[in-house]
Amino acid sequence: EEEAVTDAEIDRIVLEIENSKKKRIELPRKLPSGSKIKWYSRNKSSSSVYGIFIMYFFIITILILDTFKKNNGENKKLRNDIMRGLPRFTNQMMLMMNSGIILSDALKIICRSYEIIPEKKRSFFEKALIKANETNNDSRLSTAMLMNEFASKYGVKELMRISSILSENEKRGSDIINKLFEESHFLWEERKIMAKEKGKMIDTKMAW
Repeated sequence: EEEAVTDAEIDRIVLEIENSKKKRIELPRKLPSGSKIKWYSRNKSSSSVYGIFIMYFFIITILILDTFKKNNGENKKLRNDIMRGLPRFTNQMMLMMNSGIILSDALKIICRSYEIIPEKKRSFFEKALIKANETNNDSRLSTAMLMNEFASKYGVKELMRISSILSENEKRGSDIINKLFEESHFLWEERKIMAKEKGKMIDTKMAW
């Protein structure tokens, strides 16, 4: 009750000050109840600087989140583009190497098959692999090293697994056919899942 009375007295004093038309106002040092009052001036400059800091922090946070969202969307699109072409590439590589064709020749044949496709109809993966193979004509990297660089550039784990299998085969002569067969089966299943998810998204959009 005492606090309520005190608050009411302070509110009344503040209201009188706000409504006063005097040029000079003397602030009371005591309340009618006898309680002492201490008045403090607000530092406007520090208050405004603090407000500006909050505003900038808020803007920067929004920009960071927007950039992260944009990059995340781009990374997802990039992975989807590569995943659409990777199953076919893995299958082609498995069939050629099973036929006794060496790794470097197999890659050249695959790239030539992509070049037959009209440029506008080529997938991102096909375009990127053709470009990487053309660039390698000057640098003379081994095919396994070329695929490692190609996989590292885009950071798609499924592509990096394929490049690791090819590198292992080049270094140790491991059984590449069975490994490529397993990866090919896995990648085709992944592509089916992606197709189903895309179909669900289209249905959802149409429903809206």
